[in-house]
Amino acid sequence: MTHHTEDRVTEGKEQRQEEIDRLEIDESTAYTFTAPDDKEAYIRKLEEQVEHLKSIIDTMTAKGEKLDEAVREDFEAQKKIARNRYEVVKGKLDDMRGAGGEAWKELRRGTEGAWKELAGAVKSAAGKFK
Repeated sequence: MTHHTEDRVTEGKEQRQEEIDRLEIDESTAYTFTAPDDKEAYIRKLEEQVEHLKSIIDTMTAKGEKLDEAVREDFEAQKKIARNRYEVVKGKLDDMRGAGGEAWKELRRGTEGAWKELAGAVKSAAGKFK
């Protein structure tokens, strides 16, 4: 292997590690960042976190094309799971947004669980880049 090729391999590993490092997500932050009675702030912050995870999925999608075929197939399966979980979380956020009074608090637990599943699915897909 030439020195230039080794540098490109090392650079690729560093870039993949940066993406994985971005996945250091503390799932508890989904519901500890704001006062429990502040529905709009809660939804806004959770949406930010969900969109961050989606941006990671999008980044991995572009990079996934460069994976070996066998690894890419497994990655695509993991990515599909992550995208499905993303849609579930978005739906739950819409339900929370439409809930009146204190009903949104009842929906919060399911939304938090769905967010944790989404974070886990994204981490699993990112593991294919190691």
